[in-house]
Amino acid sequence: MSDNNMIQRIQNPPKPVSISSLTGACILAGAKIALGAMHLDDCPIQPYIPIYLIVFGVFSIVVSIISALPWTRQPRDERTALGGILLVIRNVLNTFLFAWFIAGSYWIYSLHATGHYPGFFCNRVLYLFAFWTTTVIYIIIALGVVFCCIPLLCAFFCVCLCSPVLDDVEDV
Repeated sequence: MSDNNMIQRIQNPPKPVSISSLTGACILAGAKIALGAMHLDDCPIQPYIPIYLIVFGVFSIVVSIISALPWTRQPRDERTALGGILLVIRNVLNTFLFAWFIAGSYWIYSLHATGHYPGFFCNRVLYLFAFWTTTVIYIIIALGVVFCCIPLLCAFFCVCLCSPVLDDVEDV
């Protein structure tokens, strides 16, 4: 990256929304790591839940750090080889996080459905933290899908409803 390009990046820093969302993601990931590590042996009914939190937290921080690097925010035509490699690594890690999220969802929600058995338990704080952070992620995904699909559906219906009117105007 040339000195002029670096100076331009410094003069045009990332947007505050981007910085705050990355900071929030890192704080939440740190909480997942801490809680998973503190209660590593406190969930004998499903010992993968604390491991899920630790791994998800570590990889989320790595993805956030890679996303914050200036090489990954370059436009496609200005991207260096390092930027391309970092984007590939970030995409591979995101794919892993998606698969890990699905596995963690299974571990968490299957335990929720079974209830508590005598002698087998999961630390309440650990379980509720894992349950609600996972549930909030599903809610955010659902809201994203809804807010992306509604404009697309509106555009689709507008085109379908307006196209006969436009055909009539062209015939005149």
